[in-house]
Amino acid sequence: MLVFSTRTMPRTRTADTEAHCGTHDMAKVSHIVLPVSDVPRSREWYMKQLGFTLERELEEAVGIKDESDLTIFLVKATDPEKK
Repeated sequence: MLVFSTRTMPRTRTADTEAHCGTHDMAKVSHIVLPVSDVPRSREWYMKQLGFTLERELEEAVGIKDESDLTIFLVKATDPEKK
């Protein structure tokens, strides 16, 4: 799941970019919800390998953030076979 923020990303404007893209600002992704099989192991991997920092920790999920302000919520994946 991707969630788009109402904030916009600043963009360097030049005559070339305005001619090709117009004057519209780009939407910024606020956060992503990512189902994982092992939340603690996934949290450690994202933090160690990709440099994310811990934003919040809940019982079944953690929020990690990168330097561009993107938050990924790692949530325990559910088994689609169980209902």
